[in-house]
Amino acid sequence: GITVGAGSVSAGKSTVAASPASVVADGSTTSTVTVTLKDADSNPVSGKSVSLSAGSGISTISAASGASSAAGVVTFTVKDTKAEPVTYTATGDGVTITLTAAVTFTPGTATQLVFTTAPPSTGTGGTAWTQQPAVTVEDANGNTVTSYSTGVALVINSGTGTLTCAPNPVTPSSGVATFSGCSLNKATTYTLKATSGTITNSTTNPSITISAG
Repeated sequence: GITVGAGSVSAGKSTVAASPASVVADGSTTSTVTVTLKDADSNPVSGKSVSLSAGSGISTISAASGASSAAGVVTFTVKDTKAEPVTYTATGDGVTITLTAAVTFTPGTATQLVFTTAPPSTGTGGTAWTQQPAVTVEDANGNTVTSYSTGVALVINSGTGTLTCAPNPVTPSSGVATFSGCSLNKATTYTLKATSGTITNSTTNPSITISAG
């Protein structure tokens, strides 16, 4: 019989796919991007080098598994520390493949509360502050955990007095708890902290000094 080798890599027939399509942006969980090189007749193209590039973002792409296999396959793994969507484009034997693969990197578990808007450094007893605080719920890599829905409370960390906010705690919206109407009643210097569930690692810096009303 006659053995006919595969032709050159076809941009339209070759494929790129990611599995799973959504992974946690924890810097270790990976998605596998599989590139399958095919010629114009959909025959696998073996022994060719393949590269993978990201259209945007900061994800890490592993080295290729090697030259394309007998089935035309080359695999990569991708991971990220930033919650973001990333589109990957493959080039096989110098030919950019039409299909792309998309991976959505998602926030991890909520581990920290961050004052993204701090209260002012000074205020008057019993008067709502000129700048009201906002607290963002983040994972260990600083990604906003947009799905977090447990109430975030603002409490006094140091200083003796009464803190009043309306309301307190606040249910986060898209991972951000925005406070309103907050005031402290006694003239002294305070630090405040945000708490939510078992997360208590956020304290205001600088402190807030209240003068008599």
